[in-house]
Amino acid sequence: MNKLLNMANYFNKIEEKEKAYGVFSYDKNIEKVLSNFQEFPHAILISFIVDDETDSGMAEETPLLIKNALGNLEIDEMSKLQLSDLVKLFVENNITNEPEKNANLIFEMLSKINSKYNGKANNIWNDTPSSQELKRRLLEFKGMNARKANLLALVLVNKFKVKLSEYASINISNDKNVRKAMLEMKLIDEDSSYDDMKKICSTLNVNYPGVFDSFFWSIGEYFFNSKPDFKFGIKDEDFINSCLMISLKYI
Repeated sequence: MNKLLNMANYFNKIEEKEKAYGVFSYDKNIEKVLSNFQEFPHAILISFIVDDETDSGMAEETPLLIKNALGNLEIDEMSKLQLSDLVKLFVENNITNEPEKNANLIFEMLSKINSKYNGKANNIWNDTPSSQELKRRLLEFKGMNARKANLLALVLVNKFKVKLSEYASINISNDKNVRKAMLEMKLIDEDSSYDDMKKICSTLNVNYPGVFDSFFWSIGEYFFNSKPDFKFGIKDEDFINSCLMISLKYI
């Protein structure tokens, strides 16, 4: 099991080197907004808060649509809008499938950021909270749920390198590719629940169960599905060999 953790850590280092983790979209404009964490830390929060009705739990295009409609994505400018103005903006620009509902969610998000976090979304996480506290804070925002809070915590830690006092409460995502990899590697069986998956990963690495998320996802998506290209352009031969070694060991 230590070898599996070592492989996951090795894979994560390759992803970081290749800057491949958390590529949100093939659309460069969407990617540019979401990845601009220094200027728009609230963009990633917006994409998780809105009711996206997708399997990913994330509406990645929403921040860009707001930016294009409003002219910018500055939180100060967004906060100047009354609720009726924000609803009108969402409706007239076809932002999300439920514009009125999601405009209300974003309006409440802005109110909470301004009242509790001094108008800066990064104050939600920049005081090095525990993983449990981070998820608790995220769950205070309407539109969030446990699944989304865990996913967002994974993104904050893995992509944006947010520092926490510990990481034990952040686990793998409830994703079909993560499940497929764990199933093919015989870490779980067909009847295993998401809770079973989380328990396995907590056993593998109690300090940070989520360390396996991207590793399992990539193996499930690109290796066991026999896709020729690895995650968003990773061509590293050592990575491919690592996947082969892992799969041969556990199949």
